Amino acid sequence: MLEADGGLKAKELAEKCEVSERQIYRDIKALKAAKVPIYFAKEEGYKIMPVFFLPPLRFSLVEALAILLGCEAFSKHKGTPYHRASETAVSKIIASLPSNIKNTACKSVKSVLYDTAPIVDYTACQKIFANLEEARRSKRSVEINYYTMERHELTKRLINPYGLIYRVSTWYLVAYCHWRKEILMFRIDRIKELKETSKNFEIPSSFSLEEYMGDAWQVVRGKSQFVRLRFSSSIAERILENKWHRSQILEVLKDGSVIMTIQVGGLSEVISWILGFGKEVEVLEPKELREMVAETAKAILEVNRFSLNKNPGQNL
Repeated sequence: MLEADGGLKAKELAEKCEVSERQIYRDIKALKAAKVPIYFAKEEGYKIMPVFFLPPLRFSLVEALAILLGCEAFSKHKGTPYHRASETAVSKIIASLPSNIKNTACKSVKSVLYDTAPIVDYTACQKIFANLEEARRSKRSVEINYYTMERHELTKRLINPYGLIYRVSTWYLVAYCHWRKEILMFRIDRIKELKETSKNFEIPSSFSLEEYMGDAWQVVRGKSQFVRLRFSSSIAERILENKWHRSQILEVLKDGSVIMTIQVGGLSEVISWILGFGKEVEVLEPKELREMVAETAKAILEVNRFSLNKNPGQNL
């Protein structure tokens, strides 16, 4: 933008980039550290020395297609900070491509469906999401009013935003909660209010989002336990062709059945997945999980058996 416009002030850059002026100052400092000759001209704003030349990016067809598909996926995340940015990024990328690659890439994108749309519409919390992302980047604590569905209550908390996670088609915030004095996960759509503070924080050098999630099956964290399952030979091929969990170990028995061993934190999410295989899977260990699956299956049977002599929903 500085090369194209010849000079812009921090406020103008912030508006164009849709970030805070503080972020612009940080970016300018980073560019200077990278030996980009940016200077401030009175009445004109920030400029780049005319001797500096930023070479245009050159993408191969596959590289361009990969980037465009990624942007296309994020363009479906309405209400997130990445929605509008992905749309403008697509325009810029396409404009920079040579005509022969541009035409082929645009046609190719339309023949690939890469659907990662969230199950939540974040439009209602668009401002909150944007402020959270800004607080995360600037390492600034925020106060939030958070709705906890399990207890049906709204609580006020001071948090340090550490990172974002997109799992099970939902966006989550991982943050240090000063109220609970531990690192917790918050569903972003359940943050009802947000207030910025002037308090800065530092993320511990030992912290890692991947390690924090640990052995979670999806998003629920808990005590890590070994789980052993036996899948019948009729679905063995399906089990063998997929990577269900990073810890899985598969063993094919002589009768064609498959033993799966996994180490998973928290059992609640695994139950729904196991039930999806019906009678084709047996829980071998732990006993606690075997009983939980049996009780859930029994409850499902009772609900549907009760409904056999009634119209669907009549008993609700």
